[in-house]
Amino acid sequence: MEFERSAIDLTQAGHEVTFINLFHHPPSQLNTLLTQNNIPFYELKYTSKFQYFQTLFRIYRLLKKLQPDIVHCHLLEATLIGLRAARWAGVKKAIYTRHHSISHHVSAPHAIKYDKWANKTASRIIAISSNVKDVLITKEDVPADKISLVYHGIRISDFTDVSSSDVLMLKDKYQLTSRFPVIGCVSRYDEWKGLQYTIEAFKDLLKKYPSAKLVLANAGKGDYVKEIHLLLKELPDGSYIEIPFENRITALYKCMDVLIHVPTDAYSEAFGQVYIEAMAAEIPLIATRSGIGSEILDHLKNAYVVGYNDPKEIAEGVSFLLSHPDKTKEIVATAFDLVKNNFSFDRKLLTLLNIYQSL
Repeated sequence: MEFERSAIDLTQAGHEVTFINLFHHPPSQLNTLLTQNNIPFYELKYTSKFQYFQTLFRIYRLLKKLQPDIVHCHLLEATLIGLRAARWAGVKKAIYTRHHSISHHVSAPHAIKYDKWANKTASRIIAISSNVKDVLITKEDVPADKISLVYHGIRISDFTDVSSSDVLMLKDKYQLTSRFPVIGCVSRYDEWKGLQYTIEAFKDLLKKYPSAKLVLANAGKGDYVKEIHLLLKELPDGSYIEIPFENRITALYKCMDVLIHVPTDAYSEAFGQVYIEAMAAEIPLIATRSGIGSEILDHLKNAYVVGYNDPKEIAEGVSFLLSHPDKTKEIVATAFDLVKNNFSFDRKLLTLLNIYQSL
C-alpha cells in the first residue's frame, strides 16, 4: 500500500506524480486507486526479459514526452530499465530504492553486476534499512554519501482502527473462535524465512496447548513450498490453516495471540514489514534479528527475541508470553510506541520529500 499512499499524499502536497507500471498480470489495486484519484499512469505489460529492449524504448519515449524532474525506480528489472531510459531521455535526477539485501550475493552472484550498474548510474540510492545500507557499502563499494536511509512507513490507524465485526468474521471464516493460542505467521515459503523452525516449535507447543492453531498468512509461494508442506503433514488435521491472501490483513492480525517471524540470519531480510506491522497491531512478537529487526528488537522490552534456527527457543518464547500476561502487555505497549514514533507513513514521506528537494 505504500505506493498508493505515496501517490495520493504527494499529489495532495502539490507535486505532479505519474506512474509507469510494469506488470505481469491484469491491472492491480495500485492502478485502481490511481484511477479513482485521477493520478496519471501508464501500464506496460512485461512478462519476460525478452521484452527488455522493447520496454526500454517505450519508457524512453514516455520520459521524453513527460520530461520529469526526477525518476524514482523500484525493484530490479524496473530499475535497470528506468535508470537507462532516464539517462537516454536526459533526466538528470534518477534514483532507485534498494528493496533487497544480500540475496544476490548468496544465491544469484551473476546478478551482482546489475546491482553495481544501478548503484553507479543512480543519482542517489534509497536504502530501506541499515542492513541494506551496510550491504551497499561493504559488499558493493557504494560511497556512504550516495545512500539515503528511508525506512518503510505504515499508517498506524490502519492497525488500530480495526472493525471488531471484521475480526469476528475472520475468526469464524478460519475457524479460530474456539482455538487458543492462535499462532500467526505472515511469510512467504522461502527457506531463509525460517518458517520450518516455527512449525517444529508448534509441534512441541501442541503438547502443552492442544487447542492451538497455526495461521500461515501469505502462504504457498516461495522456494521452499514442498518442504513446508511436508512438515505441515506432520501436524494434526485442523491444527493449522494456510491463507494465500487476505485483504483484511489488519483484522487478521487481531485474530492472533502471538506472531512469529524468525528469518535464519541477520542479512536475509532487507526490511521485514511484518516486524513493524505486528507491533502496530499490538500483537506480541517472537522474532530473530534480521533486516529492520536488527535495529529495533530489544529482548523482553519490545519483543521476545530468539536465536536463529532454534525451534526450542521459539516454543519457550510462546509459553513465556502466554504465561506472563502483565509482562507481555508491557512489551506490546513499548513496541507500539516504537512504531508510532519511528515508522509512521507521514514520517517516511517527509524524509523522501526532503531527499527529492536536495537532489
